[in-house]
Amino acid sequence: MATIVTAPAGKTALITTEAVKTMLSLSNDEQDDVLTILIGQASSLLVRRLGRPLALQSYTERLRIHSHSQGINLSNGPIVSIQSITVEGQSWAGPLEEMDVSRTMARICAPGLARWRGWPARHYPHEVTISYTAGYLLPGMEDPGVLAGMLSGQPLPLPDDIAGACLSTVCSLYHSAGRDQTIKSESEQGVGNTVYQALDPQAGSIPPDALATIDNLPLAADGPI
Repeated sequence: MATIVTAPAGKTALITTEAVKTMLSLSNDEQDDVLTILIGQASSLLVRRLGRPLALQSYTERLRIHSHSQGINLSNGPIVSIQSITVEGQSWAGPLEEMDVSRTMARICAPGLARWRGWPARHYPHEVTISYTAGYLLPGMEDPGVLAGMLSGQPLPLPDDIAGACLSTVCSLYHSAGRDQTIKSESEQGVGNTVYQALDPQAGSIPPDALATIDNLPLAADGPI
C-alpha cells in the first residue's frame, strides 16, 4: 500500500494564537512568537499520536485488494470527496453512492466495486488506486466550497473537541516550560505543596484530557476490510 500527498495542506496549526491568549488571559502580543511555536508543537504531537494528518489535503492511494475483501479503509479521513478510482489500471465508473461510503471512518463499501469484472471470483489480489480529498479545514485555510468528483462534498471545520485538545496541550506546554517533567510535586515552606498533572510517558506532553479526545476519534484502521 502506498499513499502520496498530491495537494499538501497550506496550514497545519490546529488553533490560533488568539484562542491561546484568551485561555491564558494574555492581553498583549509579547509572547505571540512563543505561542506560535507551542501551537506548532502541540499540533504535531496530536497528529503524531493519531497517526494521520488532520488538515485538508488531497491524496492518491494504491492498495491491493484480495477476493475476500468487502471494501476498503483509506489511510486518511474524514473523506471529503473521491475524484477517481481505478482497478488494475482501468477506470471504475461507479456509481459510488453516499450510502457506500463512511466519510468519518474513511471507508468504502461499494457493491459495484466489489463486483468489478468478476471480482471476487478471481482469487488473486487486485490493485486499486483511489484519488481523494480528506481532512478538516484548519484556521486560516480558504474554504474551497463543494469539491466535485465521483463522490462530492464540502470540507468541515476542525471539530471543537479536537481544537480543545490542542488548546489544552498548548497550555500544558506553556505552563511546564522550564520545569523538570519528572518532578510530580514541589513543596515550598510557608506556601504549601504544588502537585503537577501526571502525563503518560508514551504520549509526551499531551495531557490526559487531550489524549482521551485523540484516542477516541472514530477513524478506521488502514487497508482492506
